[in-house]
Amino acid sequence: MGGNGTWEAALARPKDWASATIVCGRGETKEADKVAHLPVQLFCGLRDSQSTVDSMKAIETALKEKKAEVTTTWYPTLGHNSWDEAYNTDSLYQWMLSKRRSAK
Repeated sequence: MGGNGTWEAALARPKDWASATIVCGRGETKEADKVAHLPVQLFCGLRDSQSTVDSMKAIETALKEKKAEVTTTWYPTLGHNSWDEAYNTDSLYQWMLSKRRSAK
């Protein structure tokens, strides 16, 4: 489960990651503080299912409330297959490679 799995992996082992990229994900937001130290990029097509769009908006809101570094890209004409567009962007890979885990 791509985006769901990314969110769950970040929550389960937040110190193992330098960043997180979540595409079309769903997940519980009550523990967003666990990953507030991580830079996060969110990608979602607005024509995805309403439950996925709502969940991505909830994740975005929860992270912003925790003062996390979060960037969201909404694709107005795309549905669930927004990963093609998200992963076809050089800037995403440059961003990922610029991140480092904390030495702590």
